[in-house]
Amino acid sequence: MTSILQSRPMVEPVAVDALRDYLRLDDDEAALLSSLITSARLMVEAQTGVRLISQVWSQVIPYQPIGRLSLAHWPLLQLKGISILGETIVKLSVDDFIVTKQTRPIQVFPKNGVWPNLRSSQYGITVDVMVGFGAQKADVPEDLQQAVLILAAHWYEENEWNDHSTARSLPPQVLSLIQPYILPRL
Repeated sequence: MTSILQSRPMVEPVAVDALRDYLRLDDDEAALLSSLITSARLMVEAQTGVRLISQVWSQVIPYQPIGRLSLAHWPLLQLKGISILGETIVKLSVDDFIVTKQTRPIQVFPKNGVWPNLRSSQYGITVDVMVGFGAQKADVPEDLQQAVLILAAHWYEENEWNDHSTARSLPPQVLSLIQPYILPRL
């Protein structure tokens, strides 16, 4: 499965002013602080598999699905559409599908139990979802907001934001804050 970001978050879970206050900065480095916040959010999302602020993703399944599809993004706000990809796109009714919103990973399956058959001229199925805790900072759990704030501040202070070493990139405080959201891999 391939995921394609269709619509990025309109706000970040931490304000630039909050990071500036946390770091006790007087000078204006808004562009740098903003980019550190975005990078920290992306890192927290990558480590947890949780999308913090509402965003729209398309998941492309390049084969004939059987049974349930497990979606890579969580939490689900809305199933926006399901389509069959080909020379022409065939939109399917979302009302014909069941979505397990509360489970992780999110499961999608047809009510009748059978996915539409793909013809040789069709390339797969795409599932469009809006995911995240909500559209506002206040919708994001405080522990995840704190993880983004601490990580952005850590990268600013240590100047490690461009370091490729994951082990040094995530301080223990951030790891402990995001741990409850990490889906165990078996």
